[in-house]
Amino acid sequence: MPVTYPVVELIAQELLSRLEAMINNNAYQTTVREVIRPTRNGNYTPKNNQIVLTMGDAEIVEELSHPGNPPAIATMQTFNIRCHVLTDENETDAIDTTVTMFVADVMQAVCIPQSTWHNFDSNSIDASFGPVEFIANDGGLDGANIPINVLYRVSENDPYDVRA
Repeated sequence: MPVTYPVVELIAQELLSRLEAMINNNAYQTTVREVIRPTRNGNYTPKNNQIVLTMGDAEIVEELSHPGNPPAIATMQTFNIRCHVLTDENETDAIDTTVTMFVADVMQAVCIPQSTWHNFDSNSIDASFGPVEFIANDGGLDGANIPINVLYRVSENDPYDVRA
């Protein structure tokens, strides 16, 4: 029997797929080396031009939930897209330039296809980027966290059932 995933996991998988399309793709200014979703123990080493995708906090959005039998529950799920930059110490470009270009490339990749990017393969209602959180480490890992908030709705008693 094939594995069925809850709606929130389908959204995460679609987001991961869009980010993985950046790997060694010369359509972007940043050459992404790898995109990972960490396992329970992490099991990854930070690398230059690496993207780490994790789930953040979720919040019920009462005003967008619907009554019914069963009710439809609206949830705003945050995903964190962490962009790691470990440039060579002899690099002449400003680290801020490198990081902002990486962020811009990631935002472009997530927004494909442009007209329906926020639907995540018909599993969500809407999506929006949160404020970018820059990471500055003197001589260590630099980069940014790009939070993306995805609004989706499921049946109260069935997180596998997408609701309009």
